[in-house]
Amino acid sequence: MDFVIMKSLFLFAALLCSSSIVLSAEQLSLEAAVQRALNNDVWLQGSELRQAALGARSIAAGELPDPVVNLGLRNLPMDSFSLSREPMTQVSLGITQHFPRGETRRLRQERLMQLSQAEPHLRADRSRKVALQVTEIWLQAYLAEKTARLIEADRGLFEHLVDVAESSYSTTVGKTRQQDLIRAQLELTRLDEKLISLRERFDAHRARLSQWVGFVEQSAVMTLMPILDIDQLPDVASTSVRRVLESGDSGSIIDSQLLQHPQVVAIDQKVAAAATDVDLAQQGYKPQWGLSTAYAYRSDERVDRDDFLSVGFSFDLPIFTGRRQDQQVAAATRELESMRLERVLVLRALRADFAAVLAEHQRLQERLELYSSRLLREMDEQAEASLQAYTNDDGDFAEAVRARIADLNARIDVFSIEVSLLSLQARANYLLAGERPATETLGASNHE
Repeated sequence: MDFVIMKSLFLFAALLCSSSIVLSAEQLSLEAAVQRALNNDVWLQGSELRQAALGARSIAAGELPDPVVNLGLRNLPMDSFSLSREPMTQVSLGITQHFPRGETRRLRQERLMQLSQAEPHLRADRSRKVALQVTEIWLQAYLAEKTARLIEADRGLFEHLVDVAESSYSTTVGKTRQQDLIRAQLELTRLDEKLISLRERFDAHRARLSQWVGFVEQSAVMTLMPILDIDQLPDVASTSVRRVLESGDSGSIIDSQLLQHPQVVAIDQKVAAAATDVDLAQQGYKPQWGLSTAYAYRSDERVDRDDFLSVGFSFDLPIFTGRRQDQQVAAATRELESMRLERVLVLRALRADFAAVLAEHQRLQERLELYSSRLLREMDEQAEASLQAYTNDDGDFAEAVRARIADLNARIDVFSIEVSLLSLQARANYLLAGERPATETLGASNHE
């Protein structure tokens, strides 16, 4: 009996998983998905901890080294070990304080603070990357679900074709052949197979999305996981970014927006820290000073003797600099140049990404315009004409089926182009939107 109950529950869960996705417990909009991903991103939390650690190290680096205390006995007689017998016996207490070379303390503190100030920009870049990745996954799941809905909406037309073919074949009226009936049923089966494939793609993308939005169990029953809110196409870029894409004019964008990209600003902070490293290495040519003071107490059984006070300065002489200071300065200088070259590479990559996005966006817009102005209308007319001709025994059944499939594929292509344009807008938004919060531009057009 228990086996029967378990089997029934398993079959019920399987039916839920394979049924329409509207059975899910909640809707997950794009903006909500991005916000969840950012809230659950432990990298951002780690960056805040790194910034705090660098800030604490910066405070410590600006302090003087701890003083050195010396306590000792001088001129102690070996025969009696008496502290008061010999006039030269002393109990001494000394303190020595070293001072780092030149401005070493200030420069170390400044370098760590510059590295600390890079972390907010790295977090801004990470937030935008997470938003971009979540958006791309969300849109792919969105595309799979919308395509499935388009196919389900057209399935009735193909069922109608099957009914027409069966009616014509059973009454032996017209030119319907058995292969036409088989072809019609085959197309229905192909549609069912495509629906299964689309649901598989949707579930795969939804599972990938769960990595970011923070589900406890990735193996949880899919119907208990949130689904996408696809009532309308989302806004994934600011109005200004969309205007740039639509105009196709990169002009001042390359010189202004890309220079404000969080990656570039973070590298600017690292370049500044590397420049401070050069200044820090040059402090090696300056002497390191030390100040020491000591008090010596003398105890004499016969005569009241004076105690001693000693004060002294010390410094080193960095005169053999060829294999130490010179090499340290050369190494720091090369590190600085290397960091500047890294900045050049990052800017080149950002420019290339933006140029690719701009070019692809223009081509997709041209394709979408062609579909909207001509192809959709012409394919719909062809499908209707082919079906009408077949119904009037004046056309080929295979041609009617091909025309209907072409019409469906054209509408699927249009939506695929629209989703690709959204993905490009999300990519452009990452490249051009500077350091505003990652979720600010989602739905931004509603406020501009």
